[in-house]
Amino acid sequence: MLGVVLGLCCCRARTDETGIINREKMMQIMGEVYLVEMHYQKFYGTPSRYKLPMDSALTNVFKKHRVSRRQYENSFTHYASNPAGFMEMNEQIIQQYNETLVQK
Repeated sequence: MLGVVLGLCCCRARTDETGIINREKMMQIMGEVYLVEMHYQKFYGTPSRYKLPMDSALTNVFKKHRVSRRQYENSFTHYASNPAGFMEMNEQIIQQYNETLVQK
């Protein structure tokens, strides 16, 4: 039972008092968003062909992490306003993705 409670708490995106998703959780969500975007860009080419299905897939990512699209976008803007920190976040996301590929 305790594992279920801990699992539910861990799945909920934590935000600070301004509504910004915490950095670690944001990197998890960004990683998934990037994969969804890459998938649709690779297989469908032009944005007009994949906008609706990609939006639907992104909605599922946000639901999974219990955040709204607006929370994600506001948090993304917040982190992107610090280019050095944002670059570091993206590098960590890429590194984690590469580590996952090596483990497979």
